[in-house]
Amino acid sequence: MTVGNDLDQRTAYYDAAAALTPYLATTTPHGVFLVHTADQHVGRTLFGKQARGDMGVLGRAVRILEALSGRGAIRGTTFLDAGANIGTTTVPAIVSNGFARAFSFEPEAENFKTLKLNLIANDVDDRVSAMNVALSNEVGSIELAVNPSRSGMHWVISDDSQLETARHAGAVVTVPTLTLDSLIADGHFEATDVGLLWMDAQGHEGHILRGAQQLVSRGVPLALEWDPAGLDQVGDRAVIQAIAVEHYTHFVDLGGNGDAEGPRYLLRPSAELPDYSEQFLDEGGRSGFTDVLVVRLAAEQLPAGGLERALMKRRRVASED
Repeated sequence: MTVGNDLDQRTAYYDAAAALTPYLATTTPHGVFLVHTADQHVGRTLFGKQARGDMGVLGRAVRILEALSGRGAIRGTTFLDAGANIGTTTVPAIVSNGFARAFSFEPEAENFKTLKLNLIANDVDDRVSAMNVALSNEVGSIELAVNPSRSGMHWVISDDSQLETARHAGAVVTVPTLTLDSLIADGHFEATDVGLLWMDAQGHEGHILRGAQQLVSRGVPLALEWDPAGLDQVGDRAVIQAIAVEHYTHFVDLGGNGDAEGPRYLLRPSAELPDYSEQFLDEGGRSGFTDVLVVRLAAEQLPAGGLERALMKRRRVASED
């Protein structure tokens, strides 16, 4: 059976199952996942492919951090998952990538229910604190646009002008908000314990970072989808770029270098992020988005011979262990 035929058969099975059961289970290299059969987005893709792109992106981010700062960059640290959806990054963070514990934040009710089920299914619920909230720049509440059939397309309405568009696209619900600073102040976790802040918040990442001053001031690594056009719609790109330039030193395009002639991954100065973003806006340029890892490095952490050589050394050390 070819891979293509297998994918077609699995997605056909998924579509037929919606009339029979609200949930299906699928296995991946990083654990078993329950998916809601009404979901034509994350759930359908995960069941069909038995994988999600964000699982691979997280693995690349972890390998790069370990290549730059050693195993202690991740091992035993806390993973923060802003926009956790059904757990396709939280579960691999614990099961496959060496984090000791995680905090997962998901504001949409059905996603959150499935997230909790997946934590239990993978026996990591005792190491993950899941919260049914949206992270933002203020503690309070905010409107969330909900697309009932596309679980990864819910988005926080940060401007009243977006309300009418959201109502036409689906439902609008009010959800509670917290800030990462408030969670630290309340003793949920220590800023010093965080190894990575992962954000997939559909354009709300700048707001999250404005409420995470204790983390960004320490240079805690950030991983996020980099969609310049989408971020520009809510004004978050300028906020993120300013934070990257002020508090961080470098970034890595986790999608890889667009130049096939050069190394796959390059360590670029954070000051270059604004100009680098333009290629995702130019017609005929790269696709509209990628994923980036933003880091703060001391001079002695800069890898001699470049990031690719550091990654090769990390792979060699890992194979010897």
